[in-house]
Amino acid sequence: MEVQQWIDNKAKGVSQESRVESMSSDAIKAEFERVLKAEHLADASSAFGDPEFFDEVPLYSRYQQVEFLERHGDVNSLLMELALDYLDRVRSQVKLPSKRLIAVSVLRDSEDDYIVPYIFVCNRDVKARLGGRFLLEPSSALGKQIEALVKQAKPGASYNVFEDVRTVPNDVRVFVSYKSPSSELEDIETFSTGRQAHRHVG
Repeated sequence: MEVQQWIDNKAKGVSQESRVESMSSDAIKAEFERVLKAEHLADASSAFGDPEFFDEVPLYSRYQQVEFLERHGDVNSLLMELALDYLDRVRSQVKLPSKRLIAVSVLRDSEDDYIVPYIFVCNRDVKARLGGRFLLEPSSALGKQIEALVKQAKPGASYNVFEDVRTVPNDVRVFVSYKSPSSELEDIETFSTGRQAHRHVG
């Protein structure tokens, strides 16, 4: 009887912990949705549906907007997870006849600051607009940090992670996008400097 009671209590504890994690996840998503609304990004089709769209947009504009994440865990890890979830939203909500490239691009002002995830979208003529191969294997501190955060945020999923040091000299942007994307999307690996110059995560 004591053994069975211990098993029952253990199972009850795991169940309660799962419910707490689920509630926490729901609270995070609900509060982050308010951030997206403030940035006019809640409706991905309105934000990124223009066939001519070619830009990257930050998911938040002030550190104060994401300070609530401190109550739930590591802020950078949660931001990475939320950014990848939003990337899925852009993929599913925006439908265009042209082949397009979508990715999360990440910047950071300093090592002490939170990461700032952007959504990068190029809705047509991707190869002409991006102008060839410009992405490298992550070697900077930020690149390696983003690799680790992606693994943490989406265990079991596969993403390509690259860094760009060409577009803004003396600064690093890290790109994260799908490995083996669906047919309507360009493969970000096309813009890497070579098969050996990238790592896929997952």
